[in-house]
Amino acid sequence: MSLHDFPLPHNDAAERSTLGSMLREAYAIDMAIATFAPFGAEVFDVPAHQKIYKVITELHARGKPIDGELIRELATKRGTWDEFDGYKGLAEMINSVASPLRVEYYASIVRDKYLLRKIMGTLDLCGRKIQKHATAAEAIEFIQGAILDLDRHREMHNVQTAGELATQAIKYLSEPKGDLRGLYTGFPRLDQFLAGLQPGQLLVIGARPAVGKTALALNMAAHIALQRHPTLFFSLEMAAGELTNRLLASGSRVPSHKLRKRPIWDQDLKKLAGAKDVLLDSKLYIDDSSTHTIHSLRSVARVVHNRHRIECIFVDYLQLLRDPESARRSRQEEVARISGSLKALARDLEIPVVVVCQLNRQPDIHQKKPRMSDLRESGAIEQDADVVLLLHRDLYAREVKADENPDPTEVSDAELIIAKQRNGPVGVIKLHWHAKYTRFDVPADQTAKLLYGDEKAGYDPADDLPYDVDV
Repeated sequence: MSLHDFPLPHNDAAERSTLGSMLREAYAIDMAIATFAPFGAEVFDVPAHQKIYKVITELHARGKPIDGELIRELATKRGTWDEFDGYKGLAEMINSVASPLRVEYYASIVRDKYLLRKIMGTLDLCGRKIQKHATAAEAIEFIQGAILDLDRHREMHNVQTAGELATQAIKYLSEPKGDLRGLYTGFPRLDQFLAGLQPGQLLVIGARPAVGKTALALNMAAHIALQRHPTLFFSLEMAAGELTNRLLASGSRVPSHKLRKRPIWDQDLKKLAGAKDVLLDSKLYIDDSSTHTIHSLRSVARVVHNRHRIECIFVDYLQLLRDPESARRSRQEEVARISGSLKALARDLEIPVVVVCQLNRQPDIHQKKPRMSDLRESGAIEQDADVVLLLHRDLYAREVKADENPDPTEVSDAELIIAKQRNGPVGVIKLHWHAKYTRFDVPADQTAKLLYGDEKAGYDPADDLPYDVDV
């Protein structure tokens, strides 16, 4: 008896209940998209269910109401209206749902059955490999890779707390071999300029490769989260473990290269444990899925926001996001849709969204400092962003002379250029870059004065701000 002799796992009732919930409540659509990411419509076993799911999510992505007539119009255009029995089929799906609030339960069943089908398919492929005289080592490697890939998507959303990740990292390393107008970033001078990160704003952090844009974004996110403001960090490039090591190195002042080997010195382990305890008390949530589309990212953001009351979102980084609906358009048009969607997310959730963006590798030969025009596919980003911050480091930008051998672990100067601020001044902020801790700090003269405001003393940090600073 082979696997082909067994029926494939599926649950028709759960599929219909999921779709019925989506037809009734917009929240259910976000929950279903987040639950099914990154697989999408293929989680449904019934082809007609796949097609109605695509119609619903396409209307949702366009910001359209889930209305019977709009569904009919789009489904007819796609040639799928009759496949799910038209209005009668939609009505049956809606009536099959006791409460759309249970959509996560229905969707989790659908996802689980899909993963079981994938496992059966993987085992079947393994059988074919063995029949083709693959070695035992080759078969084991294939199975391990396939199962690990499935296990990576077993849990929904890929969202974990920084404290949980830090606890895991410490365990691994210890083995042998006020009343604020906005959210403050931890960089006082920047907070003076921006009055904190404001609700509904889209902020862009731009830098050329290897300058430290991820480190800066993570420094800001950690500071916000440590002030008990729930913060969600989407990392499309780096794995959660890498980000955790950066958080631990930055918080403990233990050089990051020491976290790559075991065993680690007891004195360093104590510092790391202290940093871990701080992270456990933070409100930082990390999603390290590298397969997000702009639509799945927005849906996960809404779900996590509803659960944890997220107050700020970071996305690292924009150029890794894709919009399947723009597949046949130019990259500039695709980026424009992604940028507009992120701005809409900030407005919808009424929280700041900070997006890391890569600059062109080759700036103008006469221009040492970056400008907004260096943003890749920059037109729409410049237009949608409320604030554009450009990170610049002299040690990185200048040419190294033949007799120089700079130490990458030394503290170097950096500048954060406020190139655009829709409702405030622009200017330049001095920072210090500690490469070995992957951490940006402020110069001593910026910390000598209370910059977060003291309501009792009547101090407002904006009072000291020059509004005629040019970049």
